[in-house]
Amino acid sequence: MADQDWNIGNKSGLVDVGTARLFVQVCGPDRKPDEPLVVIIQGMGSCASSWAAVTRLLQPYIRVLIYDRAGLGKSETSRLRPNMSNIVRELEQLLAVTRIGPPYLIVAHSWGGVLARQFIAQSALNHISGLVLVDANHERTLQVLDWRVFMDWIKVGGVNFGLALKTEERHQLPSKEWSAYQQDAARPEHIEQSKREYAEYALSFQLLASNDILHRAEPLLGASPIGILVGTNGRDLNMLFSAAISQGHGTPDEVAYFRKWVAEFGDIDFKLQSESTELSTNFTVIQGPENSGHDVHVTEPAAVAELVKSIMKSTESRDKRSDGAVEGCS
Repeated sequence: MADQDWNIGNKSGLVDVGTARLFVQVCGPDRKPDEPLVVIIQGMGSCASSWAAVTRLLQPYIRVLIYDRAGLGKSETSRLRPNMSNIVRELEQLLAVTRIGPPYLIVAHSWGGVLARQFIAQSALNHISGLVLVDANHERTLQVLDWRVFMDWIKVGGVNFGLALKTEERHQLPSKEWSAYQQDAARPEHIEQSKREYAEYALSFQLLASNDILHRAEPLLGASPIGILVGTNGRDLNMLFSAAISQGHGTPDEVAYFRKWVAEFGDIDFKLQSESTELSTNFTVIQGPENSGHDVHVTEPAAVAELVKSIMKSTESRDKRSDGAVEGCS
């Protein structure tokens, strides 16, 4: 599969990166020289098929690459641990083997925000034309809003996440795309790999923070545009909380504590995610639609696609201004 030209036509298949065969899908207009390519980096335990609506909406306008990390979706399990360094290494190898070169416009969701920042920090600046963060984590996520304690409490309460979050009602994937996503996510290998990624989750924040990329004298991405889409994750948490207490779960002290935590989550989360504006002098921050929740690419794919297209236009405008400046000096 690696021998074919991945820069033209719509293609998908397994690509051997040395440690595993990873499923990759590339679609959209044939790529022109120096034209940015969208690379989607998913959240923890997520799979490419969950992004079907976003890639479909982007396909007429922008060339897009999405892949399943090792062990997830349709990809084989890697012999390497799924820590941040190994995941980034396998992404770099995937791009090298398929000869899909920069520049890249990175789109990252949830834990993908941490992985994307590490990928960018290891790349040359001219490799990255822009960044879109979709309800994404960053260095201080677990310091400020460690959601794991709440989720553990919810799980002990026996809450059915799908029913509590009304996932079947809220998603905007056609039945065929939804079914494909559910099949991928139900694979035993996918479920086991999701657990392995979770085991590596906390350490990745410490390692990323040690790079200190958020507060550099010069922004990491310079003037390359960043779009930040903050989902209404607090709404999701409130739905889970309501389901838990309706089932009689929790002591009075626990209920009081988590009621306050959930009520304050949205405002704190918006400010926290907005800190990513420190990565560039050119940024946009928007609040997702009320229905968006955390998995915005599933519940509000059009909002994600529109922001990606907007950031792509911003990269094109910047490139034209740069070209003009060079010509004016000659």
